[in-house]
Amino acid sequence: MTCSRSSGGALRRRRELTRGLREGRRHAGPLPQLLLWAIPWLVLLITTPGIPASLSPSTDSLRALAASRGLWIGAGDIHVGPLSADAQYRDLQAREFNILTPGVAMKFAEVQPDIDRFTFDTADAIVAFARAHDMRVRGHTLVWHEALPHWLTAGQFGRDRLAAILKDHIVTEVGHFRGRVSAWDVVNEGLDGDGTLRDTIWLRALGPDYIDQVFRWARQADPDVPLFYNEFGAEAMGPKSDGLYRLARGMLARGVPIRGVGRQMHVSLNDGPRPADVAANMRRLAALGLEIQITEMDVRI
Repeated sequence: MTCSRSSGGALRRRRELTRGLREGRRHAGPLPQLLLWAIPWLVLLITTPGIPASLSPSTDSLRALAASRGLWIGAGDIHVGPLSADAQYRDLQAREFNILTPGVAMKFAEVQPDIDRFTFDTADAIVAFARAHDMRVRGHTLVWHEALPHWLTAGQFGRDRLAAILKDHIVTEVGHFRGRVSAWDVVNEGLDGDGTLRDTIWLRALGPDYIDQVFRWARQADPDVPLFYNEFGAEAMGPKSDGLYRLARGMLARGVPIRGVGRQMHVSLNDGPRPADVAANMRRLAALGLEIQITEMDVRI
């Protein structure tokens, strides 16, 4: 998408973002799969006039540019309907990106619509498309307070029963996709704005150690897949990112098998985090030995 005109403020913002991300590359240490390099390109695509609507996949696509640096650039919120029915949408995904994240196909309500029934047809179709085009798939997401089926939220299950349901869901889904996804967002958005645990069905029923437990269940189902905690609004320094840092540090100290942290990066040109703060936040997480991946990047204009 392009704009017909880019204001001086937007241009300054773009330069600031690029400088800050370069700063993050210099100081954050080795962050495998971190797509910092791609973000300035995404900003360019939405703020600079004259970017062509269709780029050559051989030399100028985002996918080719990222691959030339050993990085991954992804498309999120992928749905099987457009992949099946819209050739332009389908070709765009295959040409520009080398990793996909399903929109709803791997979430609880879609995968387990009834207590005793799992269905993976939709997610399997997305995985098949990705594999046919030499793309990775990010598993998203196992534990979230949204996208839950009615039978679960209205079931009035006790603690032990709900724990058994959640374990069965995680073990079944992770086991189904074992060896076919590049990473799992095990827990999504489990923190409030002040950095404390969000009040969810899982916290209320299972207690504050539920995050540790679900990571261990996921590891039981697949000993090799990288496991991530995914969060929004914690990109820069502040109460929420401090809470995320404490959570991750504690998980590592307790031997929880967390590989890294996903940053959602929902920002805008006029109201975004300071790049230097984003870089500083990445550095402290990297110092724990964690990978930092930008999982949901969008820049509102």
